[in-house]
Amino acid sequence: MATGTVKFYNDMKGFGFIKEDEPSDNESFVHASRLGDVVIKEGDAVTYDIVPSETKEGKTDAKNVQLATGKVVQMNAADEDMDIAA
Repeated sequence: MATGTVKFYNDMKGFGFIKEDEPSDNESFVHASRLGDVVIKEGDAVTYDIVPSETKEGKTDAKNVQLATGKVVQMNAADEDMDIAA
């Protein structure tokens, strides 16, 4: 399993890119359909599996993406305060 940082993610379009940690500078495409219940944003540290791209020869895709911290961020709908649960 690789570790990396979400370089870019557009929630409205449902895709982005994850930059693999050193020593590699590989970037993998990530699609919302491969995230399940995981919510990611730019700058998040993540773990993921790297697989060959299904559509772009020589490129890679990310699957089984998980937040590296293991923390879940929950929104309180009543007052929109953010709570962090370990």
